[in-house]
Amino acid sequence: MSSATEEKPLLLYTGRGPNGFKATILLEELKAAYGGPQYDVFDIDIWGTAHKEPWFLKLNPNGRIPTLTDRARGGFNVFESAAILLYLEQHYDTEKRFGFDPEKEADDYSEMLQWIFFMHGGVGPMQGQAQWFAHYAPEDIPYAKERYVNETKRLYGVLEIRLKDRDYLAGPGRGKYTLADMNALPWYCVPPFESGCRCPADCGGFRHRVGMHAYATIPTLEEWPNVKAWLERLRARPTVEAAIQVPPKKKRSVFFVNILQTCVASVVEGNLWFHVEVPYSWQVEAWELRKTRIARRKRQRQAALLHQPPSFTMRARLPFSISSCRSYSTRLPQKPRMRIKDPLANAPSATVIALPEDLTFIHRPPPSLEAPVSYTTNPTSPLLRKAHSSGDAPLPPQLHKVAPKKPSISEEALAEMRRLRASDPTAYTRKRLADQFDCTVAFVARMAPLSKEAKRDALERRESEHEDARSRWGEKKAMVREIRKKRREFW
Repeated sequence: MSSATEEKPLLLYTGRGPNGFKATILLEELKAAYGGPQYDVFDIDIWGTAHKEPWFLKLNPNGRIPTLTDRARGGFNVFESAAILLYLEQHYDTEKRFGFDPEKEADDYSEMLQWIFFMHGGVGPMQGQAQWFAHYAPEDIPYAKERYVNETKRLYGVLEIRLKDRDYLAGPGRGKYTLADMNALPWYCVPPFESGCRCPADCGGFRHRVGMHAYATIPTLEEWPNVKAWLERLRARPTVEAAIQVPPKKKRSVFFVNILQTCVASVVEGNLWFHVEVPYSWQVEAWELRKTRIARRKRQRQAALLHQPPSFTMRARLPFSISSCRSYSTRLPQKPRMRIKDPLANAPSATVIALPEDLTFIHRPPPSLEAPVSYTTNPTSPLLRKAHSSGDAPLPPQLHKVAPKKPSISEEALAEMRRLRASDPTAYTRKRLADQFDCTVAFVARMAPLSKEAKRDALERRESEHEDARSRWGEKKAMVREIRKKRREFW
């Protein structure tokens, strides 16, 4: 849409998305009805960061698309898709073909605004969240997906009721094609971003009418026949078909990355500066291209080392002499091995046996030598011989001292331990009883366990001590405690 020799009245910063298509639909309708206004398009890659740069935030503090600059009216900027529709209708739809006169048709004008705001505050946010949790959320949250899909379906039902016995959303009788319809259309049947269809022909959703509702995991509109008929009626307009081609799809090449498309030239304090923004997908393509070039140079270096012409399939040699050279093809380039002499050449006494079909078998060591195996006649290994010692010989010295045996506790002592432990667990702790009866703490816990009631009382007593300590906390610490308590309740 843009021209390098002519500056058009309007400049639209947009991308391939439902909100951007709202503005292009109205602009194409105005061109078809009035012959203008003409407009330039600045393509913003929403997957990049151009719309978050300072130069764009001066135009739109929200950092979203679309954004409109009216050059014919002193460079006035408008953001938010619904606001852009109302602005264009106010200044360029002189005959109110796509709206209503606020003074002469006040009720119809109010009705149109109601359905614009319904779509802008209802279907758009709910369906957008359904798409986010279905495709982009870092974790799978079934409740969120179900919540937003159900809410989107409920809003579809509201439109279904409105379109009963009507052709359009606003206007008297069966309605009139207005901004309300243009504001709603892209959220239903316009393909999402680069594609909305998975057919073999890669039609991008235009042939099979697969659009944003399918992207929000609502595969068909059969449940809402009035909405489906309304969408087909709008989708058949040639201006809509032309509008959803703006901006055109990018035909990117892995060999050429066109960063000039996102260059922004501005005059800052009298100096001309350039801002270059490269989308992430282009960065990936550039990195893949760089890796391809690095691999190609690596193959060329290896080919030079091997004295071979460069090729996609390298020839790697085994470390043998020329007479027994072998080569094989590798899918990936390999570092050439060290060139060493054939180890068989170091055995002049090796025996060579001729085999059929011109094959050669080389033995080393030659078969005249004894085989390196063990026989029963071989002398016994010293490690396997029996020790020559009599039964009266003294034992070897001990490597570790034997731990002295602790005196065992009698049944009377165990009974006394259990009685003391049960009588007063607070006074007779496991540590005190272990010292008293000369045993371990684990032994006391195993032989004199507390009853369930005593354990419950000890837990309540400990909790009361903690609660008493918490009561002396300051205001800030108490507030943090309440916040954590609420988090545990909700999460």
